Amino acid sequence: GLDYHCQDRVPTGLKGDPTDGAAAPWSAAPARTQGCTPNMGVRIRLARFGRKHMPFYRITVADAKAPRDGKHIEVVGHYNPIPAPDGNKHLGLNFERVKYWLGVGAQPSDTVSRLLAKAGLLPPPVNLDRAKTPHEEKMAKKKK
Repeated sequence: GLDYHCQDRVPTGLKGDPTDGAAAPWSAAPARTQGCTPNMGVRIRLARFGRKHMPFYRITVADAKAPRDGKHIEVVGHYNPIPAPDGNKHLGLNFERVKYWLGVGAQPSDTVSRLLAKAGLLPPPVNLDRAKTPHEEKMAKKKK
């Protein structure tokens, strides 16, 4: 899973990360605490651009309470869901910045999670609670 960054905990991988539980040199708080919760205030999500029936999305880091196309903190990529003439959908990401934001606790939306999984930055999502369509149920019965 992701290692969440809290005010009283140091994310792993930083230079000088204490492994013995000692206080970090850049903070007065202890390096490890129990019960650290993820930062739910920052989301990585899509902001829609383009025109009617021709969407284009920017992958943005934004406050969870900000509107979809409103103020954002940073643009970390783009996604064009309309297939190009070669049949591929274009996805561009700034890998370093996405890794940084995930490391400090930004939560990706469901769609962005799927895109990041395709890019290899996150493990593929597991859809255990998704209901099967009638076609899927019929195919499962045929296999038995």
